[in-house]
Amino acid sequence: MYQMTASAVVRYRTFVTIMFIGIHVGKRLTLAFGSSSSRLTSISIQYYANISSAKSRDLTQRVYRRDAINGNSHVRLFASNILVCGDGDLSYAAAIAPTFDPAEVRLLATVLESQVHHESTYEKSVSNAREIIAAGHEVQYEVDATRLQEKFGVDTKFDAIRFNFPHWRGKANNRYNRELLERFFASAETVLIDHGAVEVVLFEHQSGIEADSLEKYRSSWLAPQLAAEAGLLLKRKESFELNYQRSSYRGVDKAFFGKEPELSIYVKPTNQNVQVPLELQLCCRHELHINLPEGNYEHESDVNQSIDRTILHEAITSHLPPGIECDVLFSEILLPDKTGLQEDIAIYMIIYRGASIPITQASADIYRSNTEQIISKMYDLRKNKMGRTISRPIPYITWQKMVEERSKESEVVQTG
Repeated sequence: MYQMTASAVVRYRTFVTIMFIGIHVGKRLTLAFGSSSSRLTSISIQYYANISSAKSRDLTQRVYRRDAINGNSHVRLFASNILVCGDGDLSYAAAIAPTFDPAEVRLLATVLESQVHHESTYEKSVSNAREIIAAGHEVQYEVDATRLQEKFGVDTKFDAIRFNFPHWRGKANNRYNRELLERFFASAETVLIDHGAVEVVLFEHQSGIEADSLEKYRSSWLAPQLAAEAGLLLKRKESFELNYQRSSYRGVDKAFFGKEPELSIYVKPTNQNVQVPLELQLCCRHELHINLPEGNYEHESDVNQSIDRTILHEAITSHLPPGIECDVLFSEILLPDKTGLQEDIAIYMIIYRGASIPITQASADIYRSNTEQIISKMYDLRKNKMGRTISRPIPYITWQKMVEERSKESEVVQTG
């Protein structure tokens, strides 16, 4: 009977151990990254917070993180690395923490106050923190949601960042809440992985994305516009159920209320194909004034004999980056008796939409400049209308409502 030497026994045990670990890790990697692939592929998972059913429903992707622990390289595999900002008395994180397996999901709940201040302010501060920790997750105090990179540095990244009902401490107008959102989005982007998402819950009309008039949008918090400035794109919006204790009214232990809370999901669309529904897109617009050749122009059909709108659209689209789409709309004809000029002028409205990437006034103004350069080689443009700064971004549905109202006003004038 064959007998192994002591060194052979050690080698055999090592081999068995490695095989066992390999099989176990292989299963974990298959669960985390998918099967039959020679490379790690990301799999989208959904995490949302529907507290009433105590299920996780919402955004993120698998995260592969390497941390330094006691100077040693230590690999940690998370299905999600989730950060909750400004969590009042920690009741939201306490409600969702038990639904996440800490072996696969890292949930970090944070508040702005110090631990001493938080525990002295909120009745359920201690109990909520204990529930979060008991579920295998973490709580950190003195975390400013507008300065996340200073807190976490450049190496720590999250694939989901949630902020429920951000509000300037104390009584404030929209100016301060916009500033808070602007700084939060800019901060969150720095600690967000590529393809990650930022979730913000606001009450009805606060975000402004559904404003049916320019006045209403301008009186909102301008959330999608401020997110776009930080490189984030509004991808989805849905209602949000308030089935957890909300206790942080102007920094005190008091419940707050509002109408129709909405969850907005903003993504960082780096190297991914994101298609935003038309009703969630932002747009910028400018006029294009084209001098018409001699002729009799009374209607759009007359202008179409000289200017092909399809060719106009193709020329403009040719210089736009992938993810930006445009509409070319005929607006009106200006005759010499109105302008005092010699030529008849056709006015077109050019609308740029952020369909797959964020659009800002600065980026759209570059598109305007390029459009004018390209079209000026095709048609004679009215020089004193060139080089004018493009409009600020507004929701596309707001623009559509503006067009509808103008059409109604025009019909009234014509029938009157």
